[in-house]
Amino acid sequence: MVRDVPGPDPTTREEIIDYMERIGEAVEAVTPKKDPGTGKRLIVVRFELPQMNKEWLNLRVSPNQDGLDIKALWNALINMPKPDVEEYTMLQMFFGVWG
Repeated sequence: MVRDVPGPDPTTREEIIDYMERIGEAVEAVTPKKDPGTGKRLIVVRFELPQMNKEWLNLRVSPNQDGLDIKALWNALINMPKPDVEEYTMLQMFFGVWG
């Protein structure tokens, strides 16, 4: 991990680890287990804590969203309880599916 801000590594904090695990579970829950014929996908979840603006959560899929229920994933992520952190934390998670 590359850090460009002072302070402790956020990925060692239990509440951040739990949050990241819940994100992974949400991605797994809404992603069909078998490729529905659309090919490989990369899902990228980026989050910033504490939540300071409406762009604290970003969800991207490459090359497209075919075969994925993005609305269900977005709703799961946006409604997930967020950890209480004071220092700025921005992390990205990458999920390769169907390949």
